[in-house]
Amino acid sequence: MKKKDFVTLIFATVGGILFALGMCMALLPDWNTLRQGVVTGGLGLAVLLAMVPVRRKMSGKPAIVWNARAVGITLLGVIGAVVLGVGMCLTMVWNMLVPGIAVGSCCCSALSPPARGCSKPTGTNKKRTAVVDGCPFFASQGTLSIRKKLPLSVRKRQQPAAGSTGL
Repeated sequence: MKKKDFVTLIFATVGGILFALGMCMALLPDWNTLRQGVVTGGLGLAVLLAMVPVRRKMSGKPAIVWNARAVGITLLGVIGAVVLGVGMCLTMVWNMLVPGIAVGSCCCSALSPPARGCSKPTGTNKKRTAVVDGCPFFASQGTLSIRKKLPLSVRKRQQPAAGSTGL
């Protein structure tokens, strides 16, 4: 395991546990620890946010990249997390189960771009043409054995002669 991966593992574990504990403290009325839960959750969030520039610096990249795409994805993730929190509050605190599920599930589409990361597509997912028994198929990596498409003159020479068994 590389050093940057180990540091990320420690940051993510500590930050995730603090954030989850803070959410439980804030949202469970039986515990009666709303203020302490907000502080603990905020501390966990700060650890998770500190993980990003630390990992980028350990990878040799600049700590923060300011462009419209990164800012837009970050804002979309923040808005999605807030909407998810509102849905959780509706369900757990105010006992409004159906509206809470409806509001919370709306944020799933907003949280999916940050979950994929901020990297641009590299072009490795492009469909390639595979020729299987003379028929072209579109195949992604590993689904079909991909042979190089040969010119017609070469393909005719490679076909077995009529009447031969091909053995």
